[in-house]
Amino acid sequence: MIHLSLHLENGQIVYFTTENAAKCTQAPEVTTHASFFRLFTQNRFARTLLHSEVPKYYTWNNRNETWQCRKQGQIVLEMRSSDAFGWVYTVHPILR
Repeated sequence: MIHLSLHLENGQIVYFTTENAAKCTQAPEVTTHASFFRLFTQNRFARTLLHSEVPKYYTWNNRNETWQCRKQGQIVLEMRSSDAFGWVYTVHPILR
């Protein structure tokens, strides 16, 4: 199971210091979430899949920070998947 780091467009959390601030703003870190949507823009087959079907055909490559086709070319039928993103916790702004 791959957890996507959910965020709004250009809204991912960025940690920086005075030394690397310029680099972080010009080239933000690639996230699984942003790369997930890039997969759909670059791959015609991926556009035919539902969100929950992607892990059956693709794996996340940490080194390249990209989604890649499964190397053996076979789908993983017994892959457990869900159409839910998981638990979402909210905190009222007054309670912060």
